[in-house]
Amino acid sequence: MSTTGGLNASFAPGAPLAGRAAFVAQFGATVGTVLDWASARRIGFSHLVSLGDRADVDFGNMLDYLAYDTNAQRILIDDQND
Repeated sequence: MSTTGGLNASFAPGAPLAGRAAFVAQFGATVGTVLDWASARRIGFSHLVSLGDRADVDFGNMLDYLAYDTNAQRILIDDQND
């Protein structure tokens, strides 16, 4: 999800509030939980990203992208690698 680009390519029914933090996680369920938690507290995001099995894009690729995005002042990562 990108609030700056108006993109929601997720299964989440609504859009997040706009903000200056990006959240990246492996699992879509984690992103959905964070979105629900943040929306109830009126916390916004520039991006919410689920990488899934990381077949093509991984955390490094996403960090490179977000590091140059002026809309993402903070990058939060949840890497649940076992």
